[in-house]
Amino acid sequence: MSDYYKIRKDLKLEIDEYWRFCSYTLYRIEALKDLPEHGVKKGDLGGWIESEKNLRDNAWAGGNSMVYSNAEACGNALINDNAKIGGNAKICDNVKVYGNAKIGGNVRLHDNIEVYDDVVLNGNTELFGDMKIGGDRVLSSSGKNLSDADKILFAVNNDKQHE
Repeated sequence: MSDYYKIRKDLKLEIDEYWRFCSYTLYRIEALKDLPEHGVKKGDLGGWIESEKNLRDNAWAGGNSMVYSNAEACGNALINDNAKIGGNAKICDNVKVYGNAKIGGNVRLHDNIEVYDDVVLNGNTELFGDMKIGGDRVLSSSGKNLSDADKILFAVNNDKQHE
């Protein structure tokens, strides 16, 4: 059981992922103590999670964000607004995902990455370091990368940032 949030079983949301033939029951979370690093006060309602396995350490889901399936947010990660983290995705450290961003598949995000706007990250991708990914980019390790995906992968593979 978490010491900084509780799952509100009285506030639930049913979602369907018709393309995967899956449905999930998510529950709103409520802060049990202040989390100043996330701007959260005791009693604030957060986002939606399927179970405690989705949110640990000091990670927080706020707004109408969702973390479900086998996805995990840990460390100081923040998911906010309408962002969705699903599949087997794992976001850790100081990663921030917000706006309408969607993270799925086996994506791993570490360190100080920010993903926002309408970005979609999927497949078997791992990103780490200091990076901001916004706009309407789609990054998938399936070879169907769009927009700046190659630059992002190049930056990660060479431990340098390029614009």
